[in-house]
Amino acid sequence: MKLKNIVRWHIPVATIFTALVVVLLIGAGKFNDYRENVIIRTVLTTLNFYHYQPVDINDKFSETVFINYIEALDRNKKFFLAEDIKQVERYKYSIDEELNSGKYLFFSEIEDIVTKRIDEAEQYYKNALENPFDFTVDEEIELDPDKVDYANTKEELQEEWRKAMKYQVMTRIHHELSIQEKAVEKTDTVVEIKSFSEIEQKARQDLLDTHNDWFERLKKLDRIDRFASFINAVTTVYDPHTNYFPPKIREDFDIAMSGQLEGIGAVLTEKGGFVQVTEIVPGSPSWKQGDLKEGDVILKVAQGDDESVSIVGMRLDEAVKLIRGHKGSVVNLTVKKKIDDEIVLISITRDVVQMEETYAKSAIITSSKGKKTGYIFLPKFYVDFNNIYTGRSAARDVLLEIEKLKNDGVDAIILDLRNNGGGSLPDVVKMTGYFIKHGPVVQVANPKTKTELLKDVDPAIQYKGPVVVMVNKISASASEILAAALQDYQRAVIVGSPTTYGKGTVQQLIDLDMLVDDNEGKPLGSIKLTMQKFYRVNGGATQLKGVVPDIIIPDQYRYIEFGEKELDNPMPWSKIKSTAYQKWDGPFPDLKNLRKKSEQRVNECDDFAVIEEHALRIKAQREQTTETLNLEKYRAKREKYKKETEKFNQIMDKETPLLVKFTSADKTTFVEDSVKSE
Repeated sequence: MKLKNIVRWHIPVATIFTALVVVLLIGAGKFNDYRENVIIRTVLTTLNFYHYQPVDINDKFSETVFINYIEALDRNKKFFLAEDIKQVERYKYSIDEELNSGKYLFFSEIEDIVTKRIDEAEQYYKNALENPFDFTVDEEIELDPDKVDYANTKEELQEEWRKAMKYQVMTRIHHELSIQEKAVEKTDTVVEIKSFSEIEQKARQDLLDTHNDWFERLKKLDRIDRFASFINAVTTVYDPHTNYFPPKIREDFDIAMSGQLEGIGAVLTEKGGFVQVTEIVPGSPSWKQGDLKEGDVILKVAQGDDESVSIVGMRLDEAVKLIRGHKGSVVNLTVKKKIDDEIVLISITRDVVQMEETYAKSAIITSSKGKKTGYIFLPKFYVDFNNIYTGRSAARDVLLEIEKLKNDGVDAIILDLRNNGGGSLPDVVKMTGYFIKHGPVVQVANPKTKTELLKDVDPAIQYKGPVVVMVNKISASASEILAAALQDYQRAVIVGSPTTYGKGTVQQLIDLDMLVDDNEGKPLGSIKLTMQKFYRVNGGATQLKGVVPDIIIPDQYRYIEFGEKELDNPMPWSKIKSTAYQKWDGPFPDLKNLRKKSEQRVNECDDFAVIEEHALRIKAQREQTTETLNLEKYRAKREKYKKETEKFNQIMDKETPLLVKFTSADKTTFVEDSVKSE
């Protein structure tokens, strides 16, 4: 078997590596599933040849895989017993040898154990939920799995399940009682008062239904599903962003990156063995056809004139595979209507479904003094992998929003990258170029090749006015590249949390099917692996350290440890030489003076004092990992938190002198296009 030439997905631009053939030898131990062997051997060879920082496959590697996989299977320690872990511990330092030989004894043995423990745990939660709980007893539950050991006996484990079920029922009871109490306070509302026993019984039944659905899904997981999880226990030894995608997950990744898919445009969930519609995407084929509604249950699926296939009891991903399909094809759905339980046949012609909420949007903010600021919200750096040059992309869409704002005569632009986890690197380079003349945007390093400069080569500047970039702790990767570049060029003022996420690595997406000549076992899936690190034009790195804004605004999560540095096996921080770049020669504020004025406003603002108080409270709550199972004490505690939080929530209710409206172009579009209006 050979590894063929690799196509390097630079998310999303593909370039061809130098032709190279790597001979992949199947281990001497014959494994019962040839496909699994091909997958893992191809993954390992690819990792050790192309990963930015390959690791030695030795006992330390083996120990980390062991820990990773145990945690992936039972993070909360609600399935395995201490004896199970002890039983498989003999493999802790031999997984490396198994991977080399093709004999996956650890995986096979733990697969048998987890299947057995799932069946037992199903009885634990059912027993716990069979009778009412006594919420007057003073007992506690530990909610942090890192502070809990594996149960020594089945009786201990059953007790852990009892406490977990009691806690979840208690939180549901509190929620329902709070709603009822609030409704009673409204004198103009007729309220049906439910007794405590009615509320408690419903809470137990709802939790039972939820767990029945969960365990139904668990039992539908097959060996290849868990094998994929096992492979990811291997890949994440290299770094937290190197992952294996089975074919189905790869498809979902492409959809997430592009913001579109071909299908009917219905969001589905599995409940009690049935596939239920939870949302209809505005503008989608289902939305336009009009018959399929939220709450309907899909019983059968037929492709065009073919015979219907029942999807009752089918895994959700398998059902979705039948319902999705190419643009222009017809799918016939046998549906049980939510309103009257009538069984109807609904025919829908599939089309491209655009998920508008994932795309860039803009608005105009007008101050009390009449100053107009353009606001662009970008949730991710999306791109259509299958249509690189003409499909939707973050860079193309942001350029359109800039033009709309310029036509409306804005005085400045805010680019909001809060909660933006990144995406397409080429789109970042293009987008940075909208605000500078030309020059390097980011340095991309690969230990096997010379450091590459990704440049803006277009001398045109799409927007010359003042720019602010908003970031927070979840702004990552591509967001950090753009913020860092505009900060280094002194082109934009960066505003936000004390630092951004701190992800300074570049991943490539490789289709494993392209690496092997053998057709047996395909499709094999894909691997997303870290092949490069990126550096700022000034030589610094965002890896682990993130981007520190010019103006730091306190937020409620400022004391929560969050970001790349909190993940397992992150790549280390490093620095390289600065590259030549010309700073912005246009107007730019005195940052020292600006920072001083901002700090003064923050210190004098009562609202920021409340935010600081709330941030400290969140930190304290997160550090308190035990919870009472006494309902009265729990409710008193929640009431105290509620009153403390109300002060914070009131900040959001305050009116401001700012007027927010759509651009002139969007006003016209919304009048003419009911889909965009929706």
